[in-house]
Amino acid sequence: ASAAAAAHSVRILVIIFRVAFNIHPWLSGIVSGRIARAAFEQGRDLFRASPKDIVVAMAPAAIVHAFYDFALLTLPGLPAILMPPIAWCLTHRKFAEEWSS
Repeated sequence: ASAAAAAHSVRILVIIFRVAFNIHPWLSGIVSGRIARAAFEQGRDLFRASPKDIVVAMAPAAIVHAFYDFALLTLPGLPAILMPPIAWCLTHRKFAEEWSS
């Protein structure tokens, strides 16, 4: 019974961490910032993103998300629990850099 309670507690902790340290808004903001930079660097009144523009904008976020999911699935115990706040801090920092430039 105590093993089941411990497993339940870990599940609850993981859910709280994944919700509180959600990286998806920051990844979306990074992609948006990269698209905005491409639009304003070209200096056109009407910006039509090419497939290359979209891939260049989305690739870093897709790679980070893939690594994040892989790490969550493969890291043991404590490192897996610490992955969401670490990823949140890193993606938040990159988002801030993207929008300050």
